[in-house]
Amino acid sequence: MFLEPVMGLRSFFVPFRFLPATALLTLASCSAWKSKRVHAAAVVLIVLLVVIGIRLNRFHLGQFMLR
Repeated sequence: MFLEPVMGLRSFFVPFRFLPATALLTLASCSAWKSKRVHAAAVVLIVLLVVIGIRLNRFHLGQFMLR
């Protein structure tokens, strides 16, 4: 998330940055609370973010074909 802007490959504010930022905040919330419900919700949210990221990348790169 922070390496690409440092290397000059992309700016920090690109459309896909909200997914890793949301995952990072979700993991931070897990470290703040000991509740099993928060951890269960975080697992569901992170899996959902990974699936959304894969779908967005495949649509963006044109690799996903609908039949």
